[in-house]
Amino acid sequence: MKHSSILLLFAALIAVPWALSAQDGRNQTVVVTNKYDFDSSSREKTRIEMALPDSLTVFEKNFSYSVFDKPYAGAYDFHPYNLNLKPVSSPVGNRKFWMNAGIGYSLYPEFDLVYEPFRGPRASFGIYARHRSFAGDYRKTEVKDGLFIQQRGAEGERQYWGGWNYDMDNEGGLNFCYDWDRTALSFNVGYQGLQQRDWLSARSFDKAAADLKLYSKRQSSKVFNYAFYMSYQFGRDYVNSSLGKAEQYEHDMSFGFSFVANMKKKGHFALDAGAEVALYSNAMNHTAYVVEFLPQYVWENGGWFVKAGLRIDIPSTANNDVEENKGKSQWAYPEVKLSYEFRNIPLNIYLNVTGGERLRSYSSLVDDYRHFSIFSRHSNPSGSAGGSLNFSHPLLKNEIERVNAEFGLRGSIRSVFSYNLSVSYAEKASLALESINFANLPLRTGETAVNVPYYSIAYANAGQLNARAEAGYADDWGSVDLKLLYTDLYLRQEAPESYILPAALSGNLTLKFNIMRRLFFGVGCEFATPRKVHCGTSPETDFRLPAYGDPYLSAEYRFDKMVSLWLKASRFTGQTIYSTPLYSERGPRVIAGVSLSF
Repeated sequence: MKHSSILLLFAALIAVPWALSAQDGRNQTVVVTNKYDFDSSSREKTRIEMALPDSLTVFEKNFSYSVFDKPYAGAYDFHPYNLNLKPVSSPVGNRKFWMNAGIGYSLYPEFDLVYEPFRGPRASFGIYARHRSFAGDYRKTEVKDGLFIQQRGAEGERQYWGGWNYDMDNEGGLNFCYDWDRTALSFNVGYQGLQQRDWLSARSFDKAAADLKLYSKRQSSKVFNYAFYMSYQFGRDYVNSSLGKAEQYEHDMSFGFSFVANMKKKGHFALDAGAEVALYSNAMNHTAYVVEFLPQYVWENGGWFVKAGLRIDIPSTANNDVEENKGKSQWAYPEVKLSYEFRNIPLNIYLNVTGGERLRSYSSLVDDYRHFSIFSRHSNPSGSAGGSLNFSHPLLKNEIERVNAEFGLRGSIRSVFSYNLSVSYAEKASLALESINFANLPLRTGETAVNVPYYSIAYANAGQLNARAEAGYADDWGSVDLKLLYTDLYLRQEAPESYILPAALSGNLTLKFNIMRRLFFGVGCEFATPRKVHCGTSPETDFRLPAYGDPYLSAEYRFDKMVSLWLKASRFTGQTIYSTPLYSERGPRVIAGVSLSF
C-alpha cells in the first residue's frame, strides 16, 4: 500500500466528523491519567472496540486521586511510568485548578497539573501536564545459586552502575469538548517524552499524538446511534551507545466508526469497523496495518445482557524484508459476552469469550516495556569483542489472541464491601515476553568489550491461565483493599531462546485511615513470587528473579479544601526489586510534596 493512499484515506475520514452537527451541553474535564493498572494483560487487544457506545457516549469516568496511591499495582507486571495518551476525568471536581508537586530521596521528582481555563454549558477546554523521573544508580546484578541478585565486591560491598543514570517521563496536552443537542465532539492533543540513560546507552523517545471523537448521544435517537473516531501519532526514538547510534521514526494512524441500529424488543444490531496503520523509516522501513470488522447483536432484558458477534481482523505488511509484523493470523475471532444481574442482591455473574489481533507497533512495545529500544533489537551471539551487532529476531510481531474465555462474578455487601473474582484462559500467538541476553559489548566508546547483560523482548506461542481476586472494604474510618493475581503460562513448542515468565502469584494489600477527614495515613505491601528466567546465550542457563515484599507508607495533612501536605515512602527494606529486569533503582524512595486545588 502506498503511503500517499493511506494519508489520503486518513484525511478523508478527518473531514467526515466536521461535516456533521447538532446541539446540547455537558461539562467535561479531561486531564491527567491514572497510570497504574493492576494487570496489563487486560489491555485492549486493538484500538477498535467501539460497539455499545457506553465508553463513547458517557464521558464521566471514576477518578479518585490520593497520595496513598501506590505508583504501581501489578507485581513484576507494573510499569511505574507509562506512555498512554488517555486522559480521564479531572480530580478537581468543580474546581478549575489542581496541582501536585513533590520531590525526595533519591531524586524522585513528580509533578501533576490540571487547569481548565474555560468551562461553559456547551464547551470546555482543559490543559494537563505530568512529570515522573528517577535519577541515580542502578544495582549491578549477578547469577548466584540460581538467583539473579545484587552483585557484591571482594569485601562484600554492594556494586552499582555508576555515572549519571536516569529515567524520565514528561507529558502535557490539552483537551477540547463541545456538545450539541444530539451529538458530542472531543478533541485531544498531547506530547510525551521518555528520556533514559543506563550503563549501555542513552535514549530519547518523543511522541506527539492527536485524536478526535464524534458521536451521537445514546438517548438522542430511537432509530440508530453512531460514533466516529480517528487518531494520529508520531514517534521518534533515538539511541546513542558505544556501538553507534540508532534512530527510528513511526507514524501511527487509527480511524473507524460504529453504527448501532436499535430494535423495539430491547436489542440492537451494531457494526464496528476500523483500521490501524503504522509506517516506519530509518532502522525499520516498512508499513503494517490491521483492518477490523465486528458485526454483532446485543440484547438486554431484565437482568440479562447478551452480546454475540464475530470479529474479523485482516493484517498485512508492505516493503518488508525481515518479516516485521508478520505471522500466522487467524482472521476470525469470537466476540461473545453473557451476564446476569440479580435484582434482589448486588451480584453480577458474567462469561466472556473473545479474541483478536493486535497490531504491535514500536511505540506500543515501548509503552508496555519501557526499557525496550532499538538497541534491544540486536544481539551478539558469537560473543566477539568487536561489537558487531546482528539481528536476533524480527522486532515487531502482531499479538494474536486466538480465544480468551473468562468467567467471573462481582458484587457488594451492605454497600461497604465489594469484590470481583474471575478465572480466564487464553491461547495466544506471538505473545511478547521480557528477556535477558548476554553479549560482549564495550560499555563506553573505545573501551574493551566485557560480557554484560542487556534487556530485550522475545515472542512465544502460549496458553495463559489467570485467576484474579479483588476485594475492598470502605467505611467512615478508611478502607482496606486487596488484589491478588495468579498467572500460569504454558509455552508451546519452539519456545524463544531467552525469556522471563511472569510471577505465579502477585498482589497488593493497602490499608487507609482518615482522622476527622483532615489527617490521612496509609500502609500497604506489594509482593510477588519468583520469576523463572531462561537465558539461551553465553552460556545457556535457568535462574530466577527473586521474590519480594515491598511495604510502603503514606501520610497526608489537609489544611483545607485547597491545600494539603503529603509524604510517602517505599523500598526501605533494602531488597533488590526489579520494576524491569536488570533495572533495580538504588536506595529507598521517600517523597514529600504539596497539593493545591482551587
